[in-house]
Amino acid sequence: MSVVDLSSYSDRDLDDLIAATTPKLTRYIPQTPHPKQAAFLLLDQQEAFYGGAAGPGKSSGLLMGALQYVDRPDYAALIIRRSFKQLSLPGALMSRSHEWLAGTDAKWSAGTSTINGRLVPAKSWIFPSGATLTFAHLGRDRESRRQFESAEFQYIGIDELTAFDEDEYRFMKTRLRRLAGSSIPVRIRSASNPGGRGHAWVKRTFVDPLTRETGVIYIPATIRDNPSLDVDEYIAMLQSQHPVTWKRLVEGDWEAGSTGELFQPRVWYGERPELILDRAPEGFVSGVRYWDTAAAEPTTDNPDPDYTVGLKMTRQPDGLWTIEHIARWRYTAGRSERQMGAIAAEDDGRIVQWVEQTPGVGKAYADHLRNDDVFPVGVRVKADPVTGVSKAVRWVPLAAAMEKGRVRVVKGPYLTGFFDELEACSEDVNTSGPHDDQADAGAGAFSKLQTVKAETSGGPVPQRGSISR
Repeated sequence: MSVVDLSSYSDRDLDDLIAATTPKLTRYIPQTPHPKQAAFLLLDQQEAFYGGAAGPGKSSGLLMGALQYVDRPDYAALIIRRSFKQLSLPGALMSRSHEWLAGTDAKWSAGTSTINGRLVPAKSWIFPSGATLTFAHLGRDRESRRQFESAEFQYIGIDELTAFDEDEYRFMKTRLRRLAGSSIPVRIRSASNPGGRGHAWVKRTFVDPLTRETGVIYIPATIRDNPSLDVDEYIAMLQSQHPVTWKRLVEGDWEAGSTGELFQPRVWYGERPELILDRAPEGFVSGVRYWDTAAAEPTTDNPDPDYTVGLKMTRQPDGLWTIEHIARWRYTAGRSERQMGAIAAEDDGRIVQWVEQTPGVGKAYADHLRNDDVFPVGVRVKADPVTGVSKAVRWVPLAAAMEKGRVRVVKGPYLTGFFDELEACSEDVNTSGPHDDQADAGAGAFSKLQTVKAETSGGPVPQRGSISR
């Protein structure tokens, strides 16, 4: 390590050097940041992500960041999580803020009030300067997002970012604003362990150097970067975790495959690599392609719409099932239907095309497919009325068969996205992944192959676009 000679530095130079290597702190931050936290607090870039393992002081780093400018009257900070319960649990960020600020001249407001002409939301700390620190949750419902539509903040901290969708993060970033001439930096700071519904987009946006967005800073950290914790005791507590969970929580490994709540395809197929095929089996007893349809392209107002998915599955004479192909896109209605017809035309004539018929609009859409010649002549098409059974209940039979080694998969460019989606599926709609179209299509195809009779090439060929139930 080289030694810097400071003897020739003037007092002004030394002051500048100290300022450049010491983060701005206020008297409301009761502890000295450790090196990784200090680096996080020194950043002046708009976006920064503190990610990796459990225990490196990520949450405290977010709270410190929020408190850096509360001595300024033109400052408003916000810290959010997916649910309010996650904010208010003992040891969570809102509880920690009370540990830090109780006894100071900051005042806690549990209801809406007006300070210096500004409307202060519920659950806020109000500082003598007039600055505020607000705690709120961002749920998946529109009303939850709507509360922020006219809000302005100079700091937004998002804890456990992988619990959120990418478009939610992009929306919150638009809430960053400051008054003309203000020297307060506008910052959005986030932190998270690997895993969760947003794992893929967070890794792509912040972690992977090949895809990381320009100007975004990533600070990786593990428990070993936190001198205030008993590292050995904490690691011992995690000894019983699944190997994938261990790699994520202890090592901060973003490459480790997800264990999943309902589906664990990378674990199951990792244990039985022979179930991943280079090509589809030669013969099959019966086969279907199940369509879960949508009709929207990404737009500014709706950047992450649902996908149209057509999943082809066959059953072989040995009693096993094979997922042979998955088609997936987000197109307008007309383009989507043309693509559906083209794919159906390429399938073996014995493959039955099933279209999910959702309540309300489902029957009208099924009639449209029949009457408007969406599918080519000779393709058998059936509509599947979906009942009120929850998605998780529909997914379980497929998950059980995959876990037992009864479902093979054919290699293809779709496989990574398919596994990613399955691993994010949860019984809780608030934590389940942003998309489940492939899971629905897979469950639908598997369900139909439980009862469908063996298809033979010698039977009569239905006429153009026929739809039956």
